[in-house]
Amino acid sequence: MILLIPITAILCAWIWFGVFRMDERYQFSKRKPFSCPMCFSMWLSAILYFCPTFVIELLFVTSSTAALAAWLENLKSK
Repeated sequence: MILLIPITAILCAWIWFGVFRMDERYQFSKRKPFSCPMCFSMWLSAILYFCPTFVIELLFVTSSTAALAAWLENLKSK
């Protein structure tokens, strides 16, 4: 279970910055941790550490599904 926390944080950061590009879209993201992928994933993992198990599992499943879908879409467009 403890391994899901960093994986989930990394996937969520990749989706936040790589897929949705939130740091480029909104003004609130000009400040850390919303403008730094490493800071964002570190703070998210610290928050997830204190969350219940079902929240971590829900975020892991949804973020891994979104990451897989984005990766497959990228492969399809090449």
